[in-house]
Amino acid sequence: MKRLDFPTKVRNYALRLLARRSWGKEEFRQRLLSYLLRRKREVKKEEEEMVEEILREMEAMRLLDDKEFTNQFVRDALHFRKKGIGAIRKELKRKGVADEIVEEVLKDKEGEEEKSAIDLLNKYQKVYERMAERKGIPSEARAAFIKNKLREVLLRRGFQFLTIRRLLDI
Repeated sequence: MKRLDFPTKVRNYALRLLARRSWGKEEFRQRLLSYLLRRKREVKKEEEEMVEEILREMEAMRLLDDKEFTNQFVRDALHFRKKGIGAIRKELKRKGVADEIVEEVLKDKEGEEEKSAIDLLNKYQKVYERMAERKGIPSEARAAFIKNKLREVLLRRGFQFLTIRRLLDI
């Protein structure tokens, strides 16, 4: 059995990563470099150039595209993970996606953010009503308690304050 040369191993690793999920370019670069670091103490200049070449190849094959990655990430975060635009923006920045791409994708997602917030409110409304009942909070203070808890959930999930204010009539 023939042993593969090192660049082929790295390229195969890159393809395995891309088969599992989509990646942002910078996050993918860091992942490949960390793969190299696991095998050695430091990454040489030639190896960094090899990683850049692999990135160019993946982009040419349209397997690596920051805009497409951002679209998928935002869609998943809004619909499945119920995150707000603020939290999404922060995560994408951490993943190294360019601010222009993030803003371009997020500019028309505020309506979807509101829908996600409404879904969360519906889910947690009943939870906090039961909690208030178990804690024995008087009925006149119960509405304020529930509203406060719902506001905290939305803030933790990164929803914009204006969206929260509009939905909870604060």
